[in-house]
Amino acid sequence: MRWPLRFQILLPMTGVTLATVCLVGGVSAYFAALQTEQQIEQRLRDVAGTLSQSSFPLSSPVLRQMRSLAGADFVLTDASGNILSSSRDPASVVLPANKNPAERWEDLRLSDSLALGSERFFYSKIRFRNRQSLHQDALLHILYPERSFRQAARDAAYPTLVAGAVSLTIIGLVSVALASRIGRPLSRLQAHVERIAQGQFDPMPQPKGDDEVSDLARSINRMAEMLADYDREVRRTERLRTLGQLGGGIAHQLRNATTGCRMAIEIHRRNCGNGADQESLDVAERQLALMEKYLQRFLTLGSRQEVRHDRVDLCDAVKQVLSLVRPSAVHAGIDLQWKTPDSPIHVRGDSERLQQLIVNLLLNAVEAASAPSGHLPRASACRVLIRVMQSPGDPVVLRVEDSGVGPDAEMAARIFEPFATNKPSGVGLGLCVAREIAREHGGELSWGRQEGMTFFCVQLPPAEMEHNE
Repeated sequence: MRWPLRFQILLPMTGVTLATVCLVGGVSAYFAALQTEQQIEQRLRDVAGTLSQSSFPLSSPVLRQMRSLAGADFVLTDASGNILSSSRDPASVVLPANKNPAERWEDLRLSDSLALGSERFFYSKIRFRNRQSLHQDALLHILYPERSFRQAARDAAYPTLVAGAVSLTIIGLVSVALASRIGRPLSRLQAHVERIAQGQFDPMPQPKGDDEVSDLARSINRMAEMLADYDREVRRTERLRTLGQLGGGIAHQLRNATTGCRMAIEIHRRNCGNGADQESLDVAERQLALMEKYLQRFLTLGSRQEVRHDRVDLCDAVKQVLSLVRPSAVHAGIDLQWKTPDSPIHVRGDSERLQQLIVNLLLNAVEAASAPSGHLPRASACRVLIRVMQSPGDPVVLRVEDSGVGPDAEMAARIFEPFATNKPSGVGLGLCVAREIAREHGGELSWGRQEGMTFFCVQLPPAEMEHNE
């Protein structure tokens, strides 16, 4: 059975408070009644003492006057039980004969109960000398109404019980307020967790105050952020896995076509011998060789591939790639610029994979620089700059710049996602592949805009620092 937290807090607190108030109220009422009884007995003892020491006769009018002062009836009898005087009608008084009287007024106690007509009285008697007959002992009988005693006890206990009831009400209201104060934030946390379970990872507003509920809300927001990252990674992995499944069959057919192209070039080279087109044939053959080597990798992004950790000269890798990309740049009218650093720059990695990364970045830059922008036509001023920079202790940075207008706001947020492209003939895999290769090598790929140029920076961990010729 469901037991809400507010009830788990409210009911035990109310129960304990109720038991405490009842116990305290009962004990207080008991002692108040006991004190009232003692006060009544003391008042009657004082009256009895006054009567025993008085010099006036204890006549019925005197006893009736004392009744109005003490609230009790007084009956004076002789030793034989004959009524000498009384504060009430003697005919209605029937006194027990077997009760032993107190010898002194200080020993008076209201211990027995006596019924006279429809009323009941606490009863006691004391012995003292009758003022009307100095040679005869008399007995003073004292009758105190039980109804008056109970009323006095209730009056004494009433303030304590009222105070307890008020305290119980206040504590109950405070308990309800505290339970609600805790229950409402927890209900909001529960609703937010349910939204997270449904795939909504937006952070919830932070509750006011600094307590355990606020700590729980912060932890839930951190969990939501981590789950959002995990969800994005899972979706990305699923897209790559789907791409890999589709690419397996496509790669097989493309490799067959690539092999046929290479064989055709070899036959043409043998038949035509050395001619003016020899350099173009070499470039075409190298392009086909590279395509044959990493075509499967290009289309199977979702699979884990072993990365070699050779010592690679990054400058030499750039040179080899430039010879492959330069014909495309020349055809597009792009000034492809590259200045070889004074000394080799080495990184640890797979030479073929790094060349694939550089090819993707260069082709992307050439396409961006040659795309129409809606402004004046660009001529030789449009360029692609490639710089490799290294400072002691810093990672190796490969920077590819182009003079294109850069991606729009919508594409900027998805630029490295698979199949994200705004090019009419683009596939949207080049930058995604480039970032995967950078991460495989322990690096990272980032991009930005600076001085009207779009740049992509690849940071790679350097190999041991050696500056050879």
